[in-house]
Amino acid sequence: MISSGGKRSGFYRPLSDADQKRIIDEAIGLLNRSGMRVYSATARNYLDKAGAGGDFLAREHTVLHMYDEFFNPGLSDRSSYADWISTGHPDMKKKARKKLAELMASHNPCYINEAKDKKIRSAFPEIRG
Repeated sequence: MISSGGKRSGFYRPLSDADQKRIIDEAIGLLNRSGMRVYSATARNYLDKAGAGGDFLAREHTVLHMYDEFFNPGLSDRSSYADWISTGHPDMKKKARKKLAELMASHNPCYINEAKDKKIRSAFPEIRG
């Protein structure tokens, strides 16, 4: 268990397993996004023409594909300290719990299609639901 610096009393509190999993999920997402892919010969040409210190960011191709390589964290905060304070300085634990609650509220798996469900229920009439 990640325990927020190892202290179990006072300001720091241990994170639950669910909190840890959500935070680790974000870290894995960031690690998976490291590096930059060059998608086409057109992009390669822009990079080559710009050269070291050149500008390829304003090119249409770059603008169209920039969000393909952008990682927007769900829990980490990229705002300035002043902005973070002005928004109530939310910590990662609270954000992880809020995100988990949102995921659990919207998660509705359906493992058995309707036809199979009817067949199973007809074979076992004592099943209610």
